[in-house]
Amino acid sequence: MNPSKYVDLEGIARAYKLNKAPWLAVGYYISRDTASEYLAQAYPVIHVSDWCVDITKFDAYACSPQVVEHGDHDLSLSSVEKVRKKFKTKRPGIPLKDLFYRRVRKFRHSIVKHTSLKIS
Repeated sequence: MNPSKYVDLEGIARAYKLNKAPWLAVGYYISRDTASEYLAQAYPVIHVSDWCVDITKFDAYACSPQVVEHGDHDLSLSSVEKVRKKFKTKRPGIPLKDLFYRRVRKFRHSIVKHTSLKIS
């Protein structure tokens, strides 16, 4: 954002002119003309999905502080992760004794490998 170029939004927030595309944005507001141009350049997908074009060429601004909220949804998981979580199996953890013996075997193997003489 360009701190010197902003529009005051009636004391609620400031809208700053963008120098580069924002990331982790919550909401967007665009005009019909901008949406048409955006869709015309959206395919084939070659950039990050949110920004298939350089939005800084539009008259784009970002608000600070955030003026759009997610609502009361669980923000810790994406909707995809919530579905995955339903299908994950509850498998038992590896016993500590087995983890210890795995580490011992790996260590022993590395010692043998580094102290052995290669013949060929």
